[in-house]
Amino acid sequence: MRKNQILNPLGHRHSLFLSLILPINIFWLILFFLGYPLPHIDDLAFTGAAVNLARNGDYFNPLLAVWNERLLERFYIQPPFSQYTLAAWLWLFGVSTRSFLLFQCLCYNIFSIFTALIFRKYGFSKIATAFTIVCFAFWMLNVGLRCEALGMAFLAVGVWSLTKDTPLRYFWGFFFLGASILTTPISLAYAVPFGLAIAKVNWDSAASINRSYLQQRIGAWLAAFSLNSLLFLVCIKFQLSLFIQDMAWHSSFRRAPFQQAFAEILFLMQHGYGELIYSSLFLCHFCLCLVVLVRRKKFSKKLVAIVILMNLGIALNFFIYFRAITGAISFFSWVCITLILDEITYKHSPFRLLVTSLVTIVFFLNQSLTIVTLAGIHQEPQSSYQEISNYVRSHPNQNYAIDSIAARFVFDYHLPPRSIDWSFSNRAPLFWPTSLSQKPPNRTWIISSFSTTFMPETPDIPKIKLLGRTFNTLSSHPYHVMIIE
Repeated sequence: MRKNQILNPLGHRHSLFLSLILPINIFWLILFFLGYPLPHIDDLAFTGAAVNLARNGDYFNPLLAVWNERLLERFYIQPPFSQYTLAAWLWLFGVSTRSFLLFQCLCYNIFSIFTALIFRKYGFSKIATAFTIVCFAFWMLNVGLRCEALGMAFLAVGVWSLTKDTPLRYFWGFFFLGASILTTPISLAYAVPFGLAIAKVNWDSAASINRSYLQQRIGAWLAAFSLNSLLFLVCIKFQLSLFIQDMAWHSSFRRAPFQQAFAEILFLMQHGYGELIYSSLFLCHFCLCLVVLVRRKKFSKKLVAIVILMNLGIALNFFIYFRAITGAISFFSWVCITLILDEITYKHSPFRLLVTSLVTIVFFLNQSLTIVTLAGIHQEPQSSYQEISNYVRSHPNQNYAIDSIAARFVFDYHLPPRSIDWSFSNRAPLFWPTSLSQKPPNRTWIISSFSTTFMPETPDIPKIKLLGRTFNTLSSHPYHVMIIE
């Protein structure tokens, strides 16, 4: 009997490793070795403070010196947990492209594994888990080295921790949910409803509710809140008023009145390829959610609750930062669609083929821009990057503005002294230059053809041609790097 008690947990863990953890690790490691994710325009802005902190112990981003002077003293325009976590990683493993990508790979693995455990806990299929991870991979592909990966990893760990009703798991659950908010603020939209919902499920399932039960859970929340608050204040050197001022200043560039935000989203969905990419997704999401809510007696209470919570999170996300419509909002729309489809597939067989076919079509429409870009991109020869590197070595005293593509492929993130981020080389609230006339005479630009796509004075960049169609807004050589003196 004793032997069986020992072997059963070991067998369960072995099965869990082979069926869940190992496939997820292999998936993300394959993408890592392929150079995933792609460079993003915000890479230097979101990593510069961490690099400076790891190298010099100073918490500011020197690459944003031109954008605003306050950024030469501190980096309080976003919550600090992502920069400090990344700085610790870079201090241990060094600053390089491989180090950055491996850090992101670790975050993707953590999110995927704990999301899979959550889905497993609540009875969703492995297919739903796999499809959610694929949707996450498409989202992360287009955000580069931004902090969303770490924030989502913390969010998944926090939600999973709350699924077991013990004081210790509550402490870690609330701690990681708080850490996700102090990594990327849009996590607030999902951490609050998910955390409260799981706490309510645990409450309903508890054998008995007494004073001790309440004291332990509230105590766990207070302890987690206190620890997060202390770490946060230490990170910002207890300069709370300065942090609030800088966050308010930075967020003012992203906020908009409701009417303007709604108008921008309608424009996004109605122009260019938006009708295919976004309108199809949100129409599919709306229709499936409406079916679940109208015919809720035919669906499980679990799914109805998830649909309500997911849409509440999406609505909060919209009000916090509406431009996340192409990122977090789209991803959580796909999660909602996936879980609805999972139940329809197994419980509503007459509609299974029709709904699955429609969702598949919508998925490929929604990801069509990314698929076309991946299929049409041409890699640049390493010799062209070496020529630029040689130029910089022979001109050590020049001032450089460098974009994220050049930073990765030419410099491996070891930028020359006095470099700035080209994408933030205008004065705030402006960002990247849109004309060669904006280049200061004493600064040399080292930028990619992606950055010059909409500059009328630059040479015409070859566009992606696929299946007999030319995509005039997509460069086939976005990683071609040039020097503009």
